[in-house]
This record gives sequence, C-alpha cells and structure tokens, in this order.
Amino acid sequence: EHFYYTSNIMNCVFDCEYCYLQGMYPSGNMVIFVNIEDYFNKVKELLTQHPMYICISYDTDILAVESITGLTARWIEFTANNPNLTIEIRTKSAYDLKGADFVQSDRVIYAWTLSPDEITKAYEHHTPSLAGRLNAVNQAISMECSVRLCFDPMIYIKDYQRIYGNFYKTVFQSIDASKVQDVSLGLFRISADYMKYMRRKRTCAITAYPYTTVNNVCSYEQKKSDEMLNFARLELAKYINPSKIYTD
Repeated sequence: EHFYYTSNIMNCVFDCEYCYLQGMYPSGNMVIFVNIEDYFNKVKELLTQHPMYICISYDTDILAVESITGLTARWIEFTANNPNLTIEIRTKSAYDLKGADFVQSDRVIYAWTLSPDEITKAYEHHTPSLAGRLNAVNQAISMECSVRLCFDPMIYIKDYQRIYGNFYKTVFQSIDASKVQDVSLGLFRISADYMKYMRRKRTCAITAYPYTTVNNVCSYEQKKSDEMLNFARLELAKYINPSKIYTD
C-alpha cells in the first residue's frame, strides 16, 4: 500500500540496450548522491505515518557498485533499525553476499533480474552471465536471505519459446524454488517518450521493433503480449507455485 522508490544513484554501470534509463538522461555518466542522511531523515518522517516498502535500486544497480559506494550496507543497517521498513534491492550483479558485511534482516529483499544467456549476450552488455547471477542467488539463499527472482523484461526474439523454456528449466535446476519468496514476470515496455529519445541515440533490434503504443507506453501488440505471458506463466508453473508468480 505504501510503496516508494528512491535513487541514491542516477544511471547504471551496465549497458542494457532495452534500459529505460537511456530515455531518461542525456548522458550515460553516473551521478552518486552522498547526502544519504537526508534520505534517512525523510524516511523516518514518513514512518511516523505508516509502514513503508522502498525499492532502492530502480534507476541504477546499487549492488553492482557497492564496493565503491557502501550505500547498500547503509540502507540495510537503517532498515534493520526501523521495524516498519522493508526494502527491495533489484540487481543483475553477481555480488557475493557471503563476502559482504551486511546486517541480516528479513525485511531486506534481494531481487535478481535473470535473463537467458542469449539475451544477456545480445543486449545486456557488461552484465554477469546467467551462471554468475545464479551463483549469487544461491549464496543469498544459503544465508537465508529473502530472495525474489525477476523475469523481467521478457524480450521477443526468434524462437523465444525454446530459448525461454530452456532458460526457466536451467534456473530451477540450479535454484530450490521452495526457497524463493516469489517471482515477477513482465514483458518489455517503455514510455513512448523514452523510446523516441532512445531511437535517436541507438539503432538496434530493441529500438527498431514496431511496437504498439497504448496510453503512451510502447510494448508488443496485444496478441503477441498475451501469447508470451501465457507461455511464460505455464512454463514457470512447472517449477514454482503459481500463487508466487506476479505479473508486472
């Protein structure tokens, strides 16, 4: 009910061709805000009114640069000290939680975005491989952390059913589904304004696709969207309880 997200960092160290950040900012340079106490003070103020759920890694990958910033550790410690606060840390990194000196808290959700190797190699430049991310997920599970798997965005490519079918199988052969809190599923979609800007900056299969625009959001045409989502739900339900599958 009380969902928020916050950005200590603008832009990302990775270079995913489908990323909406390309449409948000005029530059690929990263900006790191150092006034974290101001963030904490505002959160404390809001916590006097209601509980909060905050995503701290939407407009960047905060774990990927943790060795430089230390911001993740600060947020986790802050969360542990504020019982009405839950945070989600979205990442594509292969960050080694066992090597990190993070406070343990069941109100910290580590949410790994996973993609087939075919997608990673084609569109997710400089990101860790699927195997590297799965290793990081298993490390988090072994430490009894709360883990979410994010199959988002699902990208339409030739032979996608075979590629994604094999991908889901690989993921759940590596990870104990019973240890996963839930999974999120979503197709590629982006603001039409962002897409217009991305097309001026980058020519690639992602920007060249003839998307359908509805309510200023570009995505796949309805028939294809329904087909892809239905396929993904049915495949994922082979490995994890459907009640744990959420569609964005």
